[in-house]
Amino acid sequence: MEFVIWTAALLGPVLLGVGGVFATWNRTTGLWVGFAGCIVVLVAIALYLQNDINKDAAQPKVNLQPPPERFVLKWEKLKYAPYTRLEDRPPDFGLGLFPTLKISNTSQTNALDASVRWQIAPFNVEDLLQKSPRFAAINMQFKDNKAFFHGAGLIPIHIGYGTTTFTVPVNYITKQADAFIPQPVWDYASIFILATLPEDYGASTSPFSFDVTVTWNIPSGSTARSFKVTMVATNAKLPGSSEPDLLAQLNFVIEDLDKAK
Repeated sequence: MEFVIWTAALLGPVLLGVGGVFATWNRTTGLWVGFAGCIVVLVAIALYLQNDINKDAAQPKVNLQPPPERFVLKWEKLKYAPYTRLEDRPPDFGLGLFPTLKISNTSQTNALDASVRWQIAPFNVEDLLQKSPRFAAINMQFKDNKAFFHGAGLIPIHIGYGTTTFTVPVNYITKQADAFIPQPVWDYASIFILATLPEDYGASTSPFSFDVTVTWNIPSGSTARSFKVTMVATNAKLPGSSEPDLLAQLNFVIEDLDKAK
């Protein structure tokens, strides 16, 4: 199709030029040749537009949606590092899962060899933890992108923080696929919650944002889909309860950045 389009796009102006030359000797012949050139140019334009429409129709229609179930962040500081789990499930179900959003595809075309890139704005982890009232009485040490503190056991508990950008491969996106927040990026988010979650029941943190980009290689010619994921953590620890030390409900809102363009 593209070969035909480019051929017509080149041939049309040539015929127009030849028609102009012929018109100096024979006006009728020149007009007919020029008319043929106009037709070829119009056909080239129509084919180009149709090809562009077909390409767009053949691409997956990808969107990002919040988790279908609520995740919570739980921490008992003398026992273990903070972890996430599904709120409305038995205690052992979903233990240690990272918050998982959903990719939906409303097209009949599947996206193959895809990837999801997560990125957050960097911040000073040591400074945030050291200034947090929640960690004021905890003797922390920082080494190799980890914050160490002693719990009830002999082995120190640590909270890691590595990279602010991480890409997760996705083999294919049919009607739906999981998009979990990768651990290196989620570590930063969980540290932010631990350091800034208010002590009052029902109080929330300030918004924490992730930039998410979904791409795929098959079919070719795709345009990356960009989203902004905003998370707010709300204190869910009941007043008067002694455990856990921290319990936060996680709420996610998705903004389609492509629609704003």
